Amino acid sequence: MYLVGSRAMNEYTPQTWKDTDIVCSKEELAGLDLEFGPNGQIKKDGVEFIDVELLNNKDVIKNHDLIINTSLGPLMVGIPGVAYLYAIKRSHAHRALSFAKTIIHLHKLKDLLLLPLSARCERFLKDRTELTKEKWGDRTPSLNKTNEDFFDDYVKKEYVHDDIHKVVAFGNVPVYEKMKRDFSVAKCERDMWDKLEHFEKIQCVQEEAMVIALERFMIPKGMETVNGNGKHSFYKALEKVCTTLTGGFFRDFAIDNWPEVCQNVPNYIEMFKWAILEGRIEKIKTGLDTRLNMG
Repeated sequence: MYLVGSRAMNEYTPQTWKDTDIVCSKEELAGLDLEFGPNGQIKKDGVEFIDVELLNNKDVIKNHDLIINTSLGPLMVGIPGVAYLYAIKRSHAHRALSFAKTIIHLHKLKDLLLLPLSARCERFLKDRTELTKEKWGDRTPSLNKTNEDFFDDYVKKEYVHDDIHKVVAFGNVPVYEKMKRDFSVAKCERDMWDKLEHFEKIQCVQEEAMVIALERFMIPKGMETVNGNGKHSFYKALEKVCTTLTGGFFRDFAIDNWPEVCQNVPNYIEMFKWAILEGRIEKIKTGLDTRLNMG
């Protein structure tokens, strides 16, 4: 029986928690006169029990044991090491479920780590990530499509996506253009991404999040009514980058560097408004919309 979640994190860095999450066996749970539901979990009076047979919970290494007070009475639980608490969080950080809480906790734990992870913990993380995707799926778009097919989605577009990219670009051209060999398809190249400097990768994620924020959250409101610097919409867009709108190396980088991506974001709202006033961007009339995606 061992503790996970916010209450386990509190053993290493101050946290508040609403629920107590405990991984245990069916036999240990039966000792409390409880049994798992069909999903391998059960919640009782603010204590959630998770079947040790789920995912690869058996492979967690515990640092020490302690007695905690719960609504069901005192319980003896193990406390996983920081690396394993981090690995558990990282294995499902790509899911949209409770993303904001997950990403904040993930980077609090990461700050306590001495990276790289041990070979054993790295294997645990890899296996758990694969098992998580198998169990709950992983909604990422296919890149082996023409731009026409890839961008035929439900989002009504008023401006060409790539034109918005040019408006918010940090340099003369958007960073993603440095990763494309074939501009007729959605795919960007991993080897070209690997050649970018770290700051360029940060800017590339920021550019994509700014464009998504404009396209999905700001422009539909009517730009004449939009004020402020768009931070909230940027965070919402970055969440989509980290979960459902991108995948592979790009999404992994966005998740692993989330705090840095959130820093020094320009006022893209004003940049876009000035582009409209100066006639540097026009509404879609005909033609295809293209945008960045990574796999």
